[in-house]
Amino acid sequence: MRKYLFSVKTVVAAFGLIGLIRATVRNPRDWRTALLWVVWLSTFVTAVGTVQIDARRAALEDV
Repeated sequence: MRKYLFSVKTVVAAFGLIGLIRATVRNPRDWRTALLWVVWLSTFVTAVGTVQIDARRAALEDV
């Protein structure tokens, strides 16, 4: 769990959530707002997946 919390990739994606929430509150809710959420979710999932791949790669190098 620590590898996800302290990874730069996931931290940057999490900070993107702050701007997304602000945009959701300020702007009208339409298809563009939904698209912003889809893009953020895909970015966050990609960041978590990349951290997982890096951890597996590091574990294989240790063997």
